[in-house]
Amino acid sequence: MRRCRSTAARRARVADESHGRERAPGSSPRRDASRSTSLVFHALANLPVGDPLVRGRSRRVSGSRATWSCACFAGLGIAAVAERRRGGSPGSGPIVLVAAQLVGGLAAHDHHRDETVARYGRARSSRRYRPDTLLLTHGDLVTNTTRYLQTCEGVRPDVVVLDQELMTKPWYVRRAAREHDTVVFPPPSTIRPRRIAAFTMRAFLDANAPRRPIAVYPEWKRGDPSVDGVYELWPMGLASRVAPVSAPPAIDDWQRESATALTTLAAYGWRPLASEAPGTWERVALDDVWQAQHRTAWWLLDESYWHPLRTPVSSTPPALALERARTRPPRPPSTCIATSA
Repeated sequence: MRRCRSTAARRARVADESHGRERAPGSSPRRDASRSTSLVFHALANLPVGDPLVRGRSRRVSGSRATWSCACFAGLGIAAVAERRRGGSPGSGPIVLVAAQLVGGLAAHDHHRDETVARYGRARSSRRYRPDTLLLTHGDLVTNTTRYLQTCEGVRPDVVVLDQELMTKPWYVRRAAREHDTVVFPPPSTIRPRRIAAFTMRAFLDANAPRRPIAVYPEWKRGDPSVDGVYELWPMGLASRVAPVSAPPAIDDWQRESATALTTLAAYGWRPLASEAPGTWERVALDDVWQAQHRTAWWLLDESYWHPLRTPVSSTPPALALERARTRPPRPPSTCIATSA
């Protein structure tokens, strides 16, 4: 009997030692599984985490998954404790835990007084678009705020909003063709320039530019060079007007309309960029507003260099526009000015 016990103890000791050698200190099956799940999730997501907004969204997704796991285990534990109690009631424990969670996270996530995103949407949607303008957007924040104001508040219902990213999906193009019968979608059904069975942005603009004014915000969708040298963007506040290279608008008329659009944009009242943390939608909105302030100046500099006969402007208007971008809200951090200089 003693020999059997000593043999069993020796085997258990050897198994523990080998188990310790195979497993790193501080690791456990549950922890390893969680790490593996996170690695697989972010590898499959293939997101550019160098972008503060994408990095913040990934952090929130990872944190929410950890919170869900803790909540599940806490619920199981509370249920087990309740079964052992005579009355079978978990008591006030869950109420205390939920209250602590609300008190601890409410201040950090309370944005009911922050109207930055709403003001950003109104500044773009209620700007002086020409009647029946076709607005080509790109990005969740831009498209969703514009469509919300149209659907829920009736702001500029005459403007047709199409997301350039979603225009690569056949189902979206079919639905847009049903809802907007005045918009022409060249065959076949999606904008994917690398595929043979797809129409390009140039083909889409050729079919619609003679029919109605077209605006783009914030830029063209990347990956389609068909518009290069054929169509160009003339900045007008938070959006840009699409114009053929062969028939550009009059520079004096454009400057007046652009100055009016920027003055209207500044009148909404914006906080400095540093007031919002990087990785938040509010920071993205403020950054877009600041980009609009100096986009006109850079465009004037570029035009006066590459097209001096078409746009004979001196260096004074770009310099004044850059100065307005530096002083008008939302004022950029000093590092942005240093980098630009």
